[in-house]
Amino acid sequence: MDTLTKIEDTIVLSDLVNKTNLDHATRRFVQMIEDGDVNPLDTIVKMHAVGKLVEGVTKNIMVKDAVKAELERYGTKTVKYNGVTFTLKAVSTKYDYSKCNDPIWQRLKKNADIAAAALKEREEFLKMIPLEGFTQVDPLTGEVVDTMRPEKRSEEGYSITFDK
Repeated sequence: MDTLTKIEDTIVLSDLVNKTNLDHATRRFVQMIEDGDVNPLDTIVKMHAVGKLVEGVTKNIMVKDAVKAELERYGTKTVKYNGVTFTLKAVSTKYDYSKCNDPIWQRLKKNADIAAAALKEREEFLKMIPLEGFTQVDPLTGEVVDTMRPEKRSEEGYSITFDK
């Protein structure tokens, strides 16, 4: 059996609407990759495509509005449907403190913004110092310190970009 057939046979969307089946399908995909039954690149490209599809549908404002309208027809905050529970609730709350006209908040915000910019500038400077570091005197304490470049850590991975 070829890779495409195995992957397509593994996904039956109507079976994935409960956590147990979803977990089982996930383990099955991972096992197929580990066992060498499928090409990992073929599989991850298809999984990435499914993720993009899901994201495109679930984040669409028209879809969100349609789902909310449908849930509101039930007349309750919680709706059990097809093995899942929907809950109508505030999913994002933001406060705009600039509208408060509070001078203390305004001063604190200004100081925080200045400090954030100064910290970013200092971090950029520290990235550029010589590999061996340098000796400096702390202007506040007079202490002599050996300053080193920051430790750089990175994780290798991959990215996927669909061709047009």
